[in-house]
Amino acid sequence: MLITEKSEKNDWLYVAGIPQKTLIQEAATIKYITWTVTGITFIIGLFIALFFAYRNSRPITNIIKTLKEYADPEAKNEYDFLHGNISKLISTNTDLQMQLTEQKPLLKDAFLKQLLAGEITERNSDLHEFANQANVHLSSNNGYVAILKVEGYEDMSSSEIYQELNAIRIVIQQESKNLCDEYYVTNIHSDKLVYIFLDQENVKDLQEKIKKMFTSLQSILTEEYRVLLKIAIGHPFQSLSDISRSYNEAKHAIDFAIFSNEKQGGMYWYDAVMKETAVFYYPLEYEFRLLKSLKEGERLEAEQIVQDLLEENVENRSLSADMHEQFINELKGTFYKALDQYVFRNDNTAETLSQKLRAISFDEGMNEIEGRLIEVLQLHCEFVNRNREQSNHSIVNAIKDYVHEHFSCAELTVYMISDHLSRPEKYISQIFKEETGEYLYEYLEKIRMEEAMTLLTNSSRTINDIAEQVGYNSAHSFRRAFKRVHNMTPNQFRKTLN
Repeated sequence: MLITEKSEKNDWLYVAGIPQKTLIQEAATIKYITWTVTGITFIIGLFIALFFAYRNSRPITNIIKTLKEYADPEAKNEYDFLHGNISKLISTNTDLQMQLTEQKPLLKDAFLKQLLAGEITERNSDLHEFANQANVHLSSNNGYVAILKVEGYEDMSSSEIYQELNAIRIVIQQESKNLCDEYYVTNIHSDKLVYIFLDQENVKDLQEKIKKMFTSLQSILTEEYRVLLKIAIGHPFQSLSDISRSYNEAKHAIDFAIFSNEKQGGMYWYDAVMKETAVFYYPLEYEFRLLKSLKEGERLEAEQIVQDLLEENVENRSLSADMHEQFINELKGTFYKALDQYVFRNDNTAETLSQKLRAISFDEGMNEIEGRLIEVLQLHCEFVNRNREQSNHSIVNAIKDYVHEHFSCAELTVYMISDHLSRPEKYISQIFKEETGEYLYEYLEKIRMEEAMTLLTNSSRTINDIAEQVGYNSAHSFRRAFKRVHNMTPNQFRKTLN
């Protein structure tokens, strides 16, 4: 390599030469340092990139693994798999939300009908939870039940008539909302609507409000739509359990209104209507509720029904002695039906209770008769509950025995257990939860985990073999269940033993 430089002072040309070998040796050192630094930087950068890539991809990888256990794993790549399944989840969730929205009015209507029928009472611990799910706000325990009937459609049945009645019901509900919104409404027939009024106000104020609302409603429907209405209102209730009683009273009042000679619409209050009758009060709905309460051993519910019936027939009605006797005989007949219904055939309790019923004499006062009926009721419910406890214990023991024998079967389900015991699935699950305090699937998992820990401790079998032996379809699902219960994997558990 030659380097030349011309001097400006003397015009000399200076020339310097550097051998190629010397130049290459000097440059090689710089090259080696450059390549070394570049290589080290590249390797370090690669490891850093891999670390961040792994850290950022691990959540997605875990999601993919989880989804592949429950979804179709066929896809071109993981992103297509995620996109497809997330889109499917969003679509499914949207469909479910739409279905729930469509079901809400039906759920509300079903809840109101159960409340009217007395199938749901304050003794149901989940009453307010059911009410919230049905979008019903039980803001008060006081109120009235009213039945509204559209006049003139009793003997008509055709598609056109039903369509016309549907339109009338919609108009009635819209006009009712304009007048008052402190009630819930449901239909029981094509020409009848039931109103449940709940309010914190005193009875007289609420009564005036209801009277004003229905008077205005009748006037609007008559003048603008030429529709006649008959309205019946039951005795006020002071508890949610009494809603069914008020409803039955409104039914009796509307029946009275239907067969009355009045051609115009009107308003019929149960308390006023029943003063005109000399017949005892014991509707079929009350008998069915009393039978149901006796069968289930619901002592408080049965006592309340008997006391309501006695109050209505003894205090609120002026019945003759013959009618009183007929009413008590009907009530005793209900008790006899309950005695003959199921478990007493081989027990002396039935005969004891029958003797107590036969001992009721009409020469005694009504207080003594009520006391004897309540005594029979209490003995009956005590026996039912005692017998149920024994039966429940035997059923739970049978469930546990079956689970211990078949927990290794991966296909074991509540249906198989219920089929073996010849009982409904819901009944099996509910009884087991009530008696043991844990769900059946939790108990099954506990038994499987106990057996798995025994095998992990006392044998050298593989995780796959143990998973299969304790009833899991795959080692992966076994590991996941084991970690959820014990906060460690099966392998980690074995290492702790060592």
